[in-house]
This record gives sequence, C-alpha cells and structure tokens, in this order.
Amino acid sequence: TARATMWQLGIQKSHFLGVGANKGLLNLSGVTTDTSLLPVAVEAMTEAQIKAFAGTALATFFSNAKGSVLPNRWLMPTSSFMALGIPYGTTSTAGYATLRDVIENAFKAAGAPSDFKIVHSVYNDNKVAAGRGLHALYNTQDVVMYIPKTYTPHPLYAAGALDMISDAEGQFTGVQVKRPNAFLYMAEQA
Repeated sequence: TARATMWQLGIQKSHFLGVGANKGLLNLSGVTTDTSLLPVAVEAMTEAQIKAFAGTALATFFSNAKGSVLPNRWLMPTSSFMALGIPYGTTSTAGYATLRDVIENAFKAAGAPSDFKIVHSVYNDNKVAAGRGLHALYNTQDVVMYIPKTYTPHPLYAAGALDMISDAEGQFTGVQVKRPNAFLYMAEQA
C-alpha cells in the first residue's frame, strides 16, 4: 500500500540522514572526514590513481580504526556508482569487467576483506557541497539500526472507530555505530 511504501521510504531516509536528534549514516558525529583521498571523482581516476587510491584509502581507514578492522563496504553517491558500471579499458564488448569490478578487486588485492563491496545511495549525492559527493568506508558489523516493531496496519472500520481512516504503527531506532573510528568519510575534491 501507499502508506507502507511511505513508511519504508521514511525508514530509509532516517537510516542515511537521521531524524531529529538521531544521526544517520551520512551525518554521524565523531567520524573522521578525509578530503585528500579523492582528488578527482572516482569515475575519472586513471589506472595508476585507482591502484594508489585503493592502498592509501585502506591504510587511512586502518590507521583511523587503530588497526582493529578493515572496511567491507564503500558507500558512494548513486551518480558515481552508475558511472562505474561501464566496461573497463578499451573494449566495450559485453562480458568484460566494469570499472566497479576493477576498483573492488583493487581494494581486495590491497587487503580488504573478500566480501568488500561498493554500494550506493541517492542520499549522499552532493551531500558535502554542490557537485561533490560524500563517500563512506565502513564495516557492516559496526553499524546497527533496530526495527523492534515492523509496520503493522490495523483494519479499516475497527470496532469503536470514529472515522474512516485506519491506523498503523511501527517502531525503529536511529543508526548506532559501535566504533566511530572504524568509519571514514571521504569528500571529493573536484
């Protein structure tokens, strides 16, 4: 139903941007923001820049996390994610690796866990400033958001109801990061 969809979109928005005093994945306090790791948009990087970036980003994350964990997710703006879906190199034949595959493999080769994955969100497009996206490296084990009571609609025309609008209920918490130092924001410079 339309109300269930609105509930789901609200949960999604609160997960990324927070609600009220609760913070979301993209505006957590106490998280380091690095502005030097992405000198250009990731989709505009050369092969040499991709190789250097993967190792440098992992080393920066590992140092920031006090050597306790490596990231298994890179959350990037949807616009960047879509731009990485093109075949890598000069061959445009179907079946070849995409630029996204090349970057994921570069991170894994540099020491990221085997489940390292690039994911995306429309909420971090132009989040830092006009034309610049916010990227986040993190480990999924360190991010928690609970939904103790899922969306539950009540029947229309319930006994004793005074109007023709049915009720629904649900509960959720804000995003909680177990180790803020094991979360790294990266802002594009250009």
